[in-house]
Amino acid sequence: KHMRKNILEKETRLDGRKLNEIRPISIELDVLPRVHGSAIFQRGETMALTITTLGGPGDAQVVDTMERDVTKRYFHHYHFPPFATGDIKPQRGPGRREIGHGDLGERALIPVLPAKEDFPYTMWLVSEVTRCNGSSSMASVCGSSLSLMCAGVPLKKPVAGIAMGLVSNPETGDYKILSDIQGMED
Repeated sequence: KHMRKNILEKETRLDGRKLNEIRPISIELDVLPRVHGSAIFQRGETMALTITTLGGPGDAQVVDTMERDVTKRYFHHYHFPPFATGDIKPQRGPGRREIGHGDLGERALIPVLPAKEDFPYTMWLVSEVTRCNGSSSMASVCGSSLSLMCAGVPLKKPVAGIAMGLVSNPETGDYKILSDIQGMED
């Protein structure tokens, strides 16, 4: 209640940022020496390491569907271990978050990937979220764009994103839009 009130009445966020202010960003490129491309993207306390591996056209994944088989030459795996938020629990297979955020990362980058005729390689990306205080899916998208470029993939344009939020008071109709939300604001 207090957080919402401060945002709506004073336009004050928990960390003192303005409503449209982005947390500080840092980037490290080619941090892993034996992979095709890698990048660490950090925004505020959220950090993702993204690794790109390139393969030949025969490495594409065949997806069986009801109508026909589809070949995927680009896939993005998103891994969010419990320690990223300070939790201690066993690691299991991918859950709803991992599958959804991996799909979000794929859909964000597919439009800027080169045509198969221009770049026939299969692209497999893995985003490891090492710390999180909100917007980890967008950190993985930013890291993926950078990692692909480090691997020499000729993207049409780089891709970046932030998580947006809306704080409202249904009684008064007041609302404020937040750029780059962090965990508590989510």
